[in-house]
Amino acid sequence: MAIADQVDGFLRRLSFRWLPGHCVLCASASGRARDLCAACEQDLPFNTRCCARCALPLAAAEALCAHCLQSPPAFVSAVTAFRYEWPLAGLITRFKFGGDLACGRVLSGLLAERVMAALADRRIARPDLLLPVPLHHHRLRERGFNQALEIARLLGQRCALPICQEVLQRHQITAAQSG
Repeated sequence: MAIADQVDGFLRRLSFRWLPGHCVLCASASGRARDLCAACEQDLPFNTRCCARCALPLAAAEALCAHCLQSPPAFVSAVTAFRYEWPLAGLITRFKFGGDLACGRVLSGLLAERVMAALADRRIARPDLLLPVPLHHHRLRERGFNQALEIARLLGQRCALPICQEVLQRHQITAAQSG
């Protein structure tokens, strides 16, 4: 972990001690070291019933979805924290297109909790590294940051995983995924 990341983490913990967080959804004081209050966190659409391989949300508690049974994907397993529904969709939009880094920290923290739980339960193998998807340089200039890299940085800190951002390059600009 870089010294800048350690200093940033220390300052964030210190600031939450003296200036408690405010919920990114309802704007009330969160009362904890997260910019999300407990009531709003309970409203999030956690992906609790899902395919054990691809994490597709399922209506019933089944091990694998029909697609993974018929044509298993090349990967062994995936972890998702949520279903893409309200209010999560709004948090993602604010982070991705509005540059709201507080939303990104909340999303990264919740994802890190799911990843650490999956690692502890041995539902997934510990990854060797995190590989954030790069943005095309035009899109990076528009947004000013790569949201996948920001999530990977925070996830890497919380889960003690290295990040490798030099392997992939985006050569073709594609349409933005906006919901």
